[in-house]
Amino acid sequence: MRVFVAIDLPDPVRNAIETLQEALPLGRAVDAEQIHLTLAFLGEQPVDRVEAAHEALEAVAAPAFDLRLTGLGVFDERRPRVIWAGVAEDGPLRGLRARVLSALRGAGLAVERRRFRPHVTLARLDPLDGGGE
Repeated sequence: MRVFVAIDLPDPVRNAIETLQEALPLGRAVDAEQIHLTLAFLGEQPVDRVEAAHEALEAVAAPAFDLRLTGLGVFDERRPRVIWAGVAEDGPLRGLRARVLSALRGAGLAVERRRFRPHVTLARLDPLDGGGE
């Protein structure tokens, strides 16, 4: 099973993202119910590891904090496949992510070592939309 840890977005941020999606001239918008901010990507995991992750994450708590969108971008500028909205990586978000990673590692889970680029995926591009040759 492909697994990631994410947070749901507050209504004001979700509403701003839906407005952005409506204004995009390209791509297939991500369904509103699928919009999230990924904190950690675990890749393919067996069910017992997913259960261990769930148990470890139950103890993670953080105070509420504001999320701020910081602009638009694409991954892989030569062959873009995703349009995203950046999220400010402030202290509270970094702190939450650190607690999540610590809990997962404490439960024996390997977390992919990717640079953390907080973002929310807005739309996916097909090659004919400008995402390829």
